[in-house]
Amino acid sequence: GSWLAGDIVSDPHYYINQCCKDDSEKEKVLMEIKKKAEELKGLIDGFYDFSRLVSKSYKIDKRVFNLDDFIKEEIVNYYDYYIAKGQMIDVELDRVRCFQDEKNLKIVVDNLISNMMKYSEGGDKIELKLKDGYFELKFSNLAQIETDDSIERVFERNYTIDKSKNDASSGLGLNIVENLCELMGLEASVEYKDDVFSILITGKALNK
Repeated sequence: GSWLAGDIVSDPHYYINQCCKDDSEKEKVLMEIKKKAEELKGLIDGFYDFSRLVSKSYKIDKRVFNLDDFIKEEIVNYYDYYIAKGQMIDVELDRVRCFQDEKNLKIVVDNLISNMMKYSEGGDKIELKLKDGYFELKFSNLAQIETDDSIERVFERNYTIDKSKNDASSGLGLNIVENLCELMGLEASVEYKDDVFSILITGKALNK
């Protein structure tokens, strides 16, 4: 009832102590609460980003920085997740100097890493390649996708590939990625080959 929800919100540790028999059960409940809180935060962040896109309140503020160093710093935020899962993320980064919006690029990268964490079946990899004055940033992972038309629709609003995932997902993440990339003068595309699902971001580099 509502009193129970109120108790959990006002004093979650008291509720857990009352309802759980031992420390292992408490740990499970705390982990579940943490997971749901992270899912809720992801939803709120997604809707906030989407509302800013719709209202056209995103501002593009570009500056010169090293894209490879930027990606390294972002990946560090997710190491704990991969360590807890007993997995590793493969990273291959060329040196890329770019003129881009760091703040909005962070939203793009966070969305793509979060998407990879949520739907990956292993083989997570981030690559940054430099060629002829352009860079290609690729996020790839193993995935079992049944229908070919899913691939073309991943950037659509409210579309999710894996309907069986029982989690809190707005389906806005990749739509936000595509729209932000467009605003920043980048191109977002998708590939699916040999059970490897990849999102690619391409743009101009300052070095060659």
